Amino acid sequence: MEYLEKQVFVGKDKEIVGIVTMPVNEATNPAILLLHGFASHKDEVGNMFADLAIELAKQGIGSLRIDFRGWGESGGDMADTTVHRLLEDAQAASHYLLSRQEVDPSRVGILGFSLGAAVALLAAAEQPTRFKTMALWSPARRLRAQFLESLGEDNFAYAQKHGQVTIDLGWRSVTLKNSFFDSLAAFSPGQAIKQFQNPLLAIAGRLDSPASENARNYVEGAATAQKRLILIDDANHTFNVLSGDRTIATRVIEETGRWMLETLA
Repeated sequence: MEYLEKQVFVGKDKEIVGIVTMPVNEATNPAILLLHGFASHKDEVGNMFADLAIELAKQGIGSLRIDFRGWGESGGDMADTTVHRLLEDAQAASHYLLSRQEVDPSRVGILGFSLGAAVALLAAAEQPTRFKTMALWSPARRLRAQFLESLGEDNFAYAQKHGQVTIDLGWRSVTLKNSFFDSLAAFSPGQAIKQFQNPLLAIAGRLDSPASENARNYVEGAATAQKRLILIDDANHTFNVLSGDRTIATRVIEETGRWMLETLA
């Protein structure tokens, strides 16, 4: 099926930059909102979201992938990032997606990667009838504990003392205010999953023990009977996409496409 991609500007101040990918037809289509992970962008690592968007469109499913404010091409300052603001962006993007004339608002799903998965869960908990299906890739769960481990207690302490901190992640540097660190403790995706009663898919690599455990806990805690857990041997947090071997990343994209086709029919 043919498809078209278009850059769009979302939110009250049009600061959120996104890409809409839609099949070319005369129908109203199901569609998915894609939420990237921490310090990432709308196409995601290894272009996995961009590739997924095309895979979905070929199956007759549209999508919107966004840069959260302060990241990628979107306006705003990354230092102003909080979980509250990520959630605001997700809700603004979902509202925009549902408003498009080529989208069937009764068949909209959501997918998040890593921290984006936690934001997806929180968004669904706020709007429990909005999303007909959900997929979580390498999901975050206990936000404060996870970031305390990954970013280091010293950076938490520095931000608390000085108001903000700049951290070298290895692939890029990020500057975060203390408000980001405080916001991590304000939300519980583990509780949010109990409010989502529609189909749930969770995928993680077994080499990423925290995400694998999180994925299992989400699936076990989900209220729906239609749920699936995929744990992939020899896969890391980003499904080995940066190794040059895209075999596992391709599998994740294909499994997700099948799930969305099944649950949004």
